[in-house]
Parts: sequence; C-alpha cells; structure tokens
Amino acid sequence: TLAPILAWLWVKMGKANPSIPRKFGLGILFNGAAFLLLMVALSNFLDPQSMKIPFWTLFMVYVIQSVGELCLSPIGLSMVTKLAPVRLVGFGMGGWFLSTAIGNNLSGIFASEVSGEGGMTTASALSGYTFGFWVLLGAGVVLFLIAPLIQKLMHGVK
Repeated sequence: TLAPILAWLWVKMGKANPSIPRKFGLGILFNGAAFLLLMVALSNFLDPQSMKIPFWTLFMVYVIQSVGELCLSPIGLSMVTKLAPVRLVGFGMGGWFLSTAIGNNLSGIFASEVSGEGGMTTASALSGYTFGFWVLLGAGVVLFLIAPLIQKLMHGVK
C-alpha cells in the first residue's frame, strides 16, 4: 500500500528526485531508523510486567522498514534492467536476487547471535538493535558520500 505513494512522490519530486544511489542510501537509513525506534522502545516503553513494547512502536517499525525496503528492492530491480546489457539482464537479475538471499541468510545469523543459546533477553535485543543501528547508519552515510561517484559510473542512467 505504500508503493504507489512512494512512486507518486518520486514522480512529484521531478528534478529533485534523488539518484538511484541516494535512494539506496535512504533505504538503508530508514532501516537504521527502525532499529533506532526499537532501541528507544526497549529503553523507554518496555512494560516490566509483560516484557512487551507497545503495539504502536512495532507498527511504526514495520512502516519505516517498508519505506526503506521500497527505496531498495524496486529501485534495485529497475537499476539492474537499466544498467545491464540486454543479453545479461537475466544474469543481473539473478545476481540481484542472490544478494537478497545472502542478506536473508546474514540476518538469520545475526538474529541467532543476538538471541544466543539461552534465548533473547532485553539486554541482548538492545545490544543487537544498537549494533544494527550503527552498522546501517554507517553504511547509509558512506553510500550518501560516495553516491556522486557511483552516479558518475552509471553514465547518466537515472
């Protein structure tokens, strides 16, 4: 349901529409913001009786992550079709989906490390969310900094 809104926004922005590398950076930063919200929720809104955070925080995490994903996945698929030579588009798409599979595997490893052998605790979750936030913030900032170079290497593809 957010995809049409974001597609409309990119068109509405016209010349101010961010480049593909900057959209990737935005996607990473949005996902970092979701980790930040989880950190805030665990630190400030955790119900000590039920050991749960409020529903609205989870809802907002999903919204923020969805916006981040919409800055990555469809943009990446579009980028592959625009940048790959016609005879290699299928190979490029396969590479794109392979990178998604590797990312899913890494997230599973990350989750198992955070939960540990004794199961997830508030402290381990907070530690994992903090780590995720800093990694994504760093990656997003680096991507924003090198976006002009990447855009230059794309030879005018928008």
